[in-house]
Amino acid sequence: MRRLQIGTMGSGDVPPDLELETGRLYSLDGARNLEEKFGPVTISNGLAWTADNSIMYYIDSIPRQIYTFDFDLEMGTIGWYFTFVSLPLTSEKLSELKCIPKLVLLFICMLWLIQYSHTRFCLSPESETTFL
Repeated sequence: MRRLQIGTMGSGDVPPDLELETGRLYSLDGARNLEEKFGPVTISNGLAWTADNSIMYYIDSIPRQIYTFDFDLEMGTIGWYFTFVSLPLTSEKLSELKCIPKLVLLFICMLWLIQYSHTRFCLSPESETTFL
């Protein structure tokens, strides 16, 4: 069955106008059924899966956290999760941010994370971080 993962965020452009923790991660199936999968979040901003589709990675940009979920491709369900990595804010106060942190995930044997500031991280499944 086909599914589309959809992430939402609160209204507002950037902090401090951005509504915190009002977004969600949803799944839309082929019959157009929408199901909430995870939340609340502030900004849904990236999904990636391991090559065998058994693990899903998901970013919430404002707290700058990447979550790791057990994923069942056949059923389209997510299970047990934990915070894989938390990245520090580049500004001491959320209200001082001039833009929403952009985080992009790619999974090619390792998890690649690219930030708005063009900082790149390579994160191994064993949680070792390499800054490039």
